[in-house]
Amino acid sequence: MYLPLFSLILVGCDAASRIRLNAAAAYALLATGLLVLAVCTYSRNELWGQPEKLMADAALQSVRNPRPFSNISLMLIAEHRCNDAMAWLAYAERGLPHNYVIETGWGQALECAGRHEEALRRLQRSAALRPVSKTFELIGLLYGEMNRLEDARTALRRAIELDPGAASAHRALALCHEALGDLPAAEREYRVALSMEPYDGAARAGFARVTAPAPRGSERPQPTVGAP
Repeated sequence: MYLPLFSLILVGCDAASRIRLNAAAAYALLATGLLVLAVCTYSRNELWGQPEKLMADAALQSVRNPRPFSNISLMLIAEHRCNDAMAWLAYAERGLPHNYVIETGWGQALECAGRHEEALRRLQRSAALRPVSKTFELIGLLYGEMNRLEDARTALRRAIELDPGAASAHRALALCHEALGDLPAAEREYRVALSMEPYDGAARAGFARVTAPAPRGSERPQPTVGAP
């Protein structure tokens, strides 16, 4: 936007040069303009300093766009404010029924609240509306939390099928293989994840686990598959 804005500034300067005002009126007009801009800047800075208010403002101004609602719900979920996230999603759903982004948000919020069966139904509904890799990855992680590891593996394979470049899905599938005791498959998936994101700490730790010699006289600890 900066180049068009620069052009508008030049147009404004040209227009201002054609206006004839006495010095007092010119200074008064300039001072008024600067005061208005200062108030607007202060108000905007206050809003930007509070991410929740900024996201809420964006959501309320974009009632037909699901992304701002998804953003604010994810922020609240990260803060473990699951009920607040669901309140925003309920508001969004009234204007955006049967929207896959909102359905995915519901799945994440319900998972946050420990309501796994309801979360699964929402995520499956989202996948039916639009089958995208991230949704199947979330389904796989949720199955992992529910200790349905074969279902988790199937969902994560579908996520990778839809997006072979999804490093987090490869890492989650590796963890699932590891939990099921299939260490060669887990090592393979960890290698793929690390080839995409070499500094992924979770993938590096997982790769180290599955390639380390098994402790003599004891079983390997089984990792937990689920949402981080």
